Amino acid sequence: MPRRPSPDLKAFLEPYDAELRKRCLAARKVILERAPGCWELLYQTYAASTAFSFSEELKHAFCHVAVYKKHVNLGFNRGTELEDPEGLLEGTGKLIRHLRLSEEVDLEQGAVPRLIDAAIENMRERMAERGEAPTRGKVVVKQRKG
Repeated sequence: MPRRPSPDLKAFLEPYDAELRKRCLAARKVILERAPGCWELLYQTYAASTAFSFSEELKHAFCHVAVYKKHVNLGFNRGTELEDPEGLLEGTGKLIRHLRLSEEVDLEQGAVPRLIDAAIENMRERMAERGEAPTRGKVVVKQRKG
């Protein structure tokens, strides 16, 4: 049975448009189907975001979903290390890459789920190389807007 959105996540998403909430929750569902035991690290700053991690630490996050006033991004914390033959990922930072979730983005099949799977595998491999093991996850509020 899929993990239901926590009351904190629902509260963080409340100020946003229904379509943006829908996109965020659809991405969350796909991520949790692929990594059902992962942690959800919730942040509420200028955006409502959830980092999906294999521990309570952000350094083990493989992707994140961020909801802004007018759009939703699916981000990959080590996106520069992922193969992206379709050229979907945007960004110029040292590690993070993202794509904007629009109505046209297919979360169920094609390039996006492949990127999610690759991000999961990338983080599992990184952790294994360091002798770190994933821990069973839960939802944790890491930062709440003042």
